[in-house]
Amino acid sequence: MVPAGAAANLPEHPDILAAGARLAPLVEAYRAAGARKLAARAAYDRLAPPVPDDLVARRDWYGLGFAEDERDAEGKRVLVAGSLGLKLRKIIQSENLLRAIEEQGEASPVGLLAAALLPAARQHEALVAAARTGAGLDAAIEAEFRAARDLERAAYDIAKQPARTIAGLRIKALALAACTALGTEQSYHASVLIGPSLAETALSVLPATSA
Repeated sequence: MVPAGAAANLPEHPDILAAGARLAPLVEAYRAAGARKLAARAAYDRLAPPVPDDLVARRDWYGLGFAEDERDAEGKRVLVAGSLGLKLRKIIQSENLLRAIEEQGEASPVGLLAAALLPAARQHEALVAAARTGAGLDAAIEAEFRAARDLERAAYDIAKQPARTIAGLRIKALALAACTALGTEQSYHASVLIGPSLAETALSVLPATSA
């Protein structure tokens, strides 16, 4: 560690300057990917069909294994308004119906019920898949994931670089700020990996003050 206050007389380390130069374009790429995903999600929401009432599992069907918790286009659970407030619905899935038919037998009461529900489930899932494709949602989600991964890797690379001046300290701070925009999990990782490096650099380059 460079003694506090001595950094003013040192040039900044070229490695962190180079790493910092790579950060800004990655931040912009992540923001652009996020905007594209929001647009694709809005398009999907316009195209996607509502869940037919027949595919909303009745409570007495829960034990049959036909249904899964309702989720949105990005895999998050969906809460809908009910008579007693918000509630989570279970939506019948064709994969689960086929499994029930195979396990219980086609002629069993459960198998017959599953077979009766199967055409509607398949039709709905096909319409959902067409909406995802038409909106370009999966490609947009993947592009945002790749952009976030690239930005996170760049920020961690910055955390490992030595810094000697205010310029280097600012680059480390920008890396930490960039990671906090990526989501809760990435923000936690950023605070663990980048935070100590940022603090060490601050102690090195900022002049000591008396209390």
